[in-house]
Amino acid sequence: MRLRLAPVATLAVAATFASAHALAAQQSALSITAGEVVGDDRFNFMTGWAFTTSNTITVTALGLWDEGGNGLTRAYQVGIWNAGGTLRVSGTVPERESGMLIDGFRFANVGSTVLSPGSYVIGALYPDDDDRFVHEASVTMAQGITHDGGRFRFGAGFAFPTTAPNPIFEAGYFGPNFRFTTAVIPEPGTWALVGTGLLGLGGLALRRRASA
Repeated sequence: MRLRLAPVATLAVAATFASAHALAAQQSALSITAGEVVGDDRFNFMTGWAFTTSNTITVTALGLWDEGGNGLTRAYQVGIWNAGGTLRVSGTVPERESGMLIDGFRFANVGSTVLSPGSYVIGALYPDDDDRFVHEASVTMAQGITHDGGRFRFGAGFAFPTTAPNPIFEAGYFGPNFRFTTAVIPEPGTWALVGTGLLGLGGLALRRRASA
């Protein structure tokens, strides 16, 4: 005889189990409230900013500032490195209006990459000055993300932006950005409900077998 579980009980356990593994909605690491939009006339200019995350996060998209929101003139490489200079995730933000436009940034999805609590640097390669970035900006950081100052590098192509700018520029160069999710830590009561539901389903299965 095929064993069939009670639909209501099954759905209840499934819903509880799903809530225990839920992820918070995607959010951007920062949003810009004010700043000076500038460009740079030197080629192979890496610009970005250092940050610290106090939580384990999953990076889901990389982005670049799109002045005016009317699309980028070319595709741009964006990456995140750990403090030691190891590239953890990279991607290409497409030209024109192909990427997702969110709060002034054009984003492209990347494979989910988990970043443990610690220090990192995000950077983007500007091969020319066709698209500009925001300098001396007022920004709002996502909860758990701390801005640790601007970073840049000249003439090295797509490479770890190691140089911290003069203190006058500490507000950073906000060309690149990223989106992420943070795992929701289930409360003890949630796990208790999951356990109770699974035990109940196990007992139901045993009773069905005994009566078969």
